[in-house]
Amino acid sequence: MKTIWCFFLFCFVAMAAISQTTLKGIPEINSAVQNINNYQNYDSIILTNHEFLDSGFIYQPSEGYGKLTGFFRNDTLIKIKEEFGLRLLHDNALIEYYFYDYKLIFVYEEENYNPQVITDNDGTVDYKKEGNDFEAKYYFTDIDMTTVDYNGEPQIIPNQRFFDSQSKGGQLISSASKNAELLNVKNKSEKSKIF
Repeated sequence: MKTIWCFFLFCFVAMAAISQTTLKGIPEINSAVQNINNYQNYDSIILTNHEFLDSGFIYQPSEGYGKLTGFFRNDTLIKIKEEFGLRLLHDNALIEYYFYDYKLIFVYEEENYNPQVITDNDGTVDYKKEGNDFEAKYYFTDIDMTTVDYNGEPQIIPNQRFFDSQSKGGQLISSASKNAELLNVKNKSEKSKIF
């Protein structure tokens, strides 16, 4: 009887601890993201090009490139910064994934695509204004994903039907999971070289 009572007490304490560390609303998530960005002493792991990108993307005619940076605190992945683009087209994208208590809580995404050349009637050439063509913030709570501050239009992907089979939240969670796994493996191998 005592063992059963201890088991229920342990379950109650564990559930209470979990519920206290779960972020429930956008203001709490914003605060956590701000704290993550303000912290300066992260250990970082960097993967480039073929270490995380598909070879079809890297070796296409417009020369794809990328960099994936994982920010660790006490061997816990806190943030991922994914940068990739096409050199010849001057297209680039940035996606930042934020984690709290091992869960994805926030994603920031921006895209800048090919600067369009505009020729005025008088023959002068002007380049498109600097700035983001697309920007979005995605918040993840226990219940669902909410999108806010959605500006512009994302770039059209050639095989869009494949991506449409999964929700945007599902795509982001899947990408965050894949990238986290790659970075955690590299982090462990780097740590093992030290010892």
